[in-house]
Amino acid sequence: MTSKTSGISRTSKTSKPSKTAASPSPPRTQVSYLTRDALRALGGITDDQLRLWEFEELITYSMVLEIEGHPEPVYTQSTLRRIKTIRSLGEDLGINLPGIGVILHLLDRNASR
Repeated sequence: MTSKTSGISRTSKTSKPSKTAASPSPPRTQVSYLTRDALRALGGITDDQLRLWEFEELITYSMVLEIEGHPEPVYTQSTLRRIKTIRSLGEDLGINLPGIGVILHLLDRNASR
C-alpha cells in the first residue's frame, strides 16, 4: 500500500451563512490534516513510536478519511506540535513515558481553563 506523505486540506465555514444579502459571507477556515506517513516524517518519529504513543493515549487521530480507497486516520497540526513536545520532554529532559503523560495531562487541563 502506498501512502501519501503530504497533508490533506479541508475548508469549512466557521458559522452558518446569513440569510440577508447585505451581510458579507462568513470567513472560511482551512484545516490541514496529516496522514500517518506525513506525521511521522514531519515529527521525526518511527511507526513504532506513533503506535506506542497512541496506545498510551498521548496522542490521537482527529478522524478517519478514505484515502485511495482505504480508511486512514488523519491528524491535525496540533498533534504534530504535541509530538514535538513529547520528543523534547523525552529526549532533551530525559522524562519517561509515564511522566510525559502526566505533564501532557496537566498542560491539557491548564489549556482548557
